Amino acid sequence: MVLCVRIVGLVDSVSGVGARAVSMQALSTWWPMHQIKSGIRLWRSNPAMTLALEQSLDLLPASDFITRMWPSNEHLLEHNRTLNGLVECCRIAGVHVPIRFMPSGTQNSLIIPSQKSKKASPSDIPMAPLD
Repeated sequence: MVLCVRIVGLVDSVSGVGARAVSMQALSTWWPMHQIKSGIRLWRSNPAMTLALEQSLDLLPASDFITRMWPSNEHLLEHNRTLNGLVECCRIAGVHVPIRFMPSGTQNSLIIPSQKSKKASPSDIPMAPLD
């Protein structure tokens, strides 16, 4: 128990995440977000390292999943801030961001016209055979 208290205190002092917020969630909920932020920091220190942004984009599904598994206001705000920062860095670097990760209300100039969604029709819904 003493070790857990020390770890939570260490996380609080290093990451700025409140001890109460950390105690309600598994520590692993913050890992994907930390890796994404590390990729952003690496790219900012060397803009030629676009691979860091691409790998950060690969970790977004894990961060999204964890944010939905253990919802908290603080985690959601931090996730959205990180996502917005990543999208902005990708836009500057010219790295394509999948549409599903675009924050609502933003424009992605990297979307080519064939990727823009057409108007949906009922026939677009895949159906299983009724046999």
